Amino acid sequence: MLGARRSPKIIPKITCGGCDARWTGLNAAHCSACHQTFSGIALFDMHRVIYACKDPTKVKHCGLPLRLDNGVWRSSHVDTRWNHRDTIR
Repeated sequence: MLGARRSPKIIPKITCGGCDARWTGLNAAHCSACHQTFSGIALFDMHRVIYACKDPTKVKHCGLPLRLDNGVWRSSHVDTRWNHRDTIR
């Protein structure tokens, strides 16, 4: 329809019932034991060691420490293998 307005995209916040954590990433993983949120399941798995939580400041991804960004632990590693300039001609 011409002139029809689009409604703003609503991004739902995901919450934890055991703490005040809120996040929006669908790939994010929140630990129900230590209540830390990770940007992906791989980082979450790296922090769990034999049914215990490892301090996220001690977790390394590709040899680099994780960084806390808006309450979410993220990798400091930048993957340069997928540079969009190499694929667009």
